[in-house]
Amino acid sequence: IMLFVAKTMAILVLIIVSPYFLKPLFNFAAKHQELLLLGALAVCFTFIFIMQTAGFSTAIGAFIAGVLLANLPYRLEIIGKMTPLRDFFVTLFFVSLGLELVEVNFSNILTPLIIILLLVLILKPFIVLMITSLFHYERKTSFLTATSLAQTSEFSLVLGFQGLMLNHIPKDVFSLMLLVTIISITITTYLMKYDKKIYKLLSHHLRFFEIKPKETSFIREKDFDVVLFGCNRLGYSILRALTKLNTKFVVVDYDPEVIELLTKSGIQCIYGDATDPEILEKIDIKKPKLFISTVADRDDNLYLLKKVKEKNKDALVFLTATQLDDALEFYEAGAHYVIIPRFLGGDYAALLVEKFSKNINEIIKEKARHIEELKMRKRVSRAHPLHKEFRKA
Repeated sequence: IMLFVAKTMAILVLIIVSPYFLKPLFNFAAKHQELLLLGALAVCFTFIFIMQTAGFSTAIGAFIAGVLLANLPYRLEIIGKMTPLRDFFVTLFFVSLGLELVEVNFSNILTPLIIILLLVLILKPFIVLMITSLFHYERKTSFLTATSLAQTSEFSLVLGFQGLMLNHIPKDVFSLMLLVTIISITITTYLMKYDKKIYKLLSHHLRFFEIKPKETSFIREKDFDVVLFGCNRLGYSILRALTKLNTKFVVVDYDPEVIELLTKSGIQCIYGDATDPEILEKIDIKKPKLFISTVADRDDNLYLLKKVKEKNKDALVFLTATQLDDALEFYEAGAHYVIIPRFLGGDYAALLVEKFSKNINEIIKEKARHIEELKMRKRVSRAHPLHKEFRKA
């Protein structure tokens, strides 16, 4: 036991000290692209050798090497060069895992398999649902988070493989871990594919899990000209524009942290979801002249558009889409404009080319303005995508 503890402590020290050696090494290797791949492979095989010598699994060594490489400033370049090798060896890894199931006695593991699957697929999502609810997230967010985590991690396979190689666990136990991981990942894939449909069926039964924050709204006025759904990065820019226009607006968001910051900034806001009938009733959708949704969910946008068209035919509706098919569907359904974030950058660049390409002074002015904007956004991103200057507005 003492030897094992000594080995573990030595490895921990090595992991802590390694970044101080790896950073200057890769600073040099980055100057020569062919050395970057060789350096990454050298780190990987070095830690594999160290772990194997210390009596640990080669998988653990590769995992630690990956963690150390991921914290280097050249991780993106390393990922690009390692991708073909990664795909090849990942295939071999899962094939080797599948081969372990050949001699499994299913009669011995069937009962524990069912019990563990029930714990993973039911109890684990329930716990996640409770935890996210305690942080005051809306029940839809909590439910979608819980369903996406209804599985065991691939890392459990690494640990199980380590135990199997060291004869710490029998083959039946490892086969059990493998089956649980395969089945739970497969089921989670379909849960995530149909999560919104499942949520609609269960939404009424999930009200218990919606623990609203102390500040659910901050309203000074009853009538609004503009309603902004979602205050993410795109919503933040729109929020700035609305503030400058000095128009009456309200923000609807289901992130409790956003609501708290908006309330402290003196911005009218409501905690909730665009598809919640109570929220739509609270803002009285018959009166606003403009509805803007920065939420990219197709079903949520179609629901909002339908409700606005039913009760406020004269209002303008701006929606957000990430897919071209969704954008065209929104237009067919009656949306007045569809924001496609990935096209905005190209459109803005085209405007700059048309406006400033023949005037170097204007380009310099725009560059200075853009640098200031980027610095400001960098300061904002360190805290939250809401600017503190809104408190002054």
